[in-house]
Amino acid sequence: MLILIDERAPEMARRNLEEFGKVVGFSTNGLVYDAISGHPDIFITQFADFIVSAPNLPEAYKTLFKKHNISALEGKLPVRVKYPETARYNAVITQNYFYS
Repeated sequence: MLILIDERAPEMARRNLEEFGKVVGFSTNGLVYDAISGHPDIFITQFADFIVSAPNLPEAYKTLFKKHNISALEGKLPVRVKYPETARYNAVITQNYFYS
């Protein structure tokens, strides 16, 4: 399992998550405001068997998804600095519901 975590997360959180899979620090620079620049959920929405990512997600993460055979579609709208453009991909999808 691939686990993306804000690169600023405490080391203890990282170590605990390593029990479940490969932990990768996540960061972006200048795409959104600093407080959420390391939040993968701002750039990626997970469906049951694939993800949708913002087109301006850094290429390193797109490459990482390919390396781990994660099916990924690219969204049409980029994430930007101000709300609501910061929340375009911030959603939870279940079998019966879509929360955004």
